[in-house]
Amino acid sequence: LSLAQPALRAQIKTLEEHYGTKLIITGRGVRQLTLTETGRLFLEKARQICALEENWATEVNSYLLGNIGTLRFTTSISKTTFFLRNYLQPFAENYPSVRYEIREATVTEQLKDIDEGYSNFAFANAPLPLKQNYGLLPSGQEDFYVVYQKNNKINFTAGETTTLAELRNMPLFCNFSCLQILSAHCLRQGFKPNIVFTSTTKTAAQEFARNGNGIGIVSFNKNEVLCDDLCYSKIIDEGLFYEVMLFWSLQREMPPHARAFLNFYKEKVKV
Repeated sequence: LSLAQPALRAQIKTLEEHYGTKLIITGRGVRQLTLTETGRLFLEKARQICALEENWATEVNSYLLGNIGTLRFTTSISKTTFFLRNYLQPFAENYPSVRYEIREATVTEQLKDIDEGYSNFAFANAPLPLKQNYGLLPSGQEDFYVVYQKNNKINFTAGETTTLAELRNMPLFCNFSCLQILSAHCLRQGFKPNIVFTSTTKTAAQEFARNGNGIGIVSFNKNEVLCDDLCYSKIIDEGLFYEVMLFWSLQREMPPHARAFLNFYKEKVKV
C-alpha cells in the first residue's frame, strides 16, 4: 500500500470510530490480522464500491465519447425509411451501445418535440417557422413528381417533365405534406387542383395511382428508389420543392452521443 504502519493503523482506527464497531483484530507480537464479522461485511461492500467506481469511470468516459445514451428522433412520416437507411442505420453500426427511439409526426409536432426536449433531432421535409430558434443542417431538396400507371384510365401521359397546367381538372392523389404547397402553386397558375385522395404518406398516394384512375403527386429526393411499375415525371414550376433538413434546439445542451450523431450526419451530407 506504500503506507507506513502507523499511518495505516490510524486510518483503520478512523474507520472503526466512524462506523462504531471493531473491523480488525490484531494478534499480539505477531503479524496477524483477523477480520471481525462486521469487518468481513465492510470488505465485501468496499469491493462492490470499488468495482462500481471503476465501471462508472468507464461509463463516463464512454458517454463523453458519445458511445452510450439514448438518441430520440422525430421524422416526417414520408421520410422515415429514407432517414433510417441513409443516416441512422449506418450510425448505429458504429455506435452499437447507443439506444434509439424514433417517432413519426407532422412538422408542427416535430417542432413541439424539439422545443419540449422529447427529441434530440427532427428530420423534416417542410418549411420551418422561426428558423432562428433552431440549429439547421440542409440536406438537399425534394422535387415534386407526377406518378401514374402507364395504361391508365384517364389517358394521361407525360414526358420527363410536366407543367402544372397539364394537371388542370385531372384527378389527383397526394399526401398531406404536399397538399398545401401544391394547392398554392396551382392557384398561382389560375386553377384549383382536383384533389380526390389525400393520405399521411406518399406510399399510399402512389398505391392509389396504381389503379389508373388518377395521378399521384409526390415529392422525392434524388437518392430515393422509385417503383419500377409506375411512371414518373418531374413537375416544373419555380419554387415547387421541399428543402429537407435536420434540425435541433439551440436552447438545450447537446449530449455527447447527440454531438457524435451530428458530426456523423455532417460527413454523410458532405459525401
